[in-house]
Amino acid sequence: MIYQLVFLFLFLSYLFSIKSDQKLIIILNFFQILIICVFTGLRYEVGGDWDNYLSQYEGFKHFGFPSVNIFTSSDPLYIILCILSDKLGLQIYGVNFLISILFLLALLQFTYKLNMSRHFAFLYCSAYLFFTIFLLMGFSRQCL
Repeated sequence: MIYQLVFLFLFLSYLFSIKSDQKLIIILNFFQILIICVFTGLRYEVGGDWDNYLSQYEGFKHFGFPSVNIFTSSDPLYIILCILSDKLGLQIYGVNFLISILFLLALLQFTYKLNMSRHFAFLYCSAYLFFTIFLLMGFSRQCL
């Protein structure tokens, strides 16, 4: 049910942004990203690799910063986010939330480069299943 509500919010905000001015579009894009980040970042035991990500988080948070182990691994940014999340006391949820923020800000920047910021919600809705379910909630480390 929550999946459909998030999709409905994105779709309605797109319809609302069609005739809106640029300031309102910026506000709508901010709230769209915030809702998606909360939805995907604060998930609990969702995704096939949940236990794997949890055990990686537990292992990586002990690396400390700076550490040679970070930069000799295949996922240095993911390890840095794990360490940062641990230092902030946010646990695995902080890692997921930060990955969502980075991914969605990159996607938003892409739409601004294409001069399509007005259509951010439409672009996201058209790939909602892939972006949200597969990438942000299923393969978050690969998404990063």
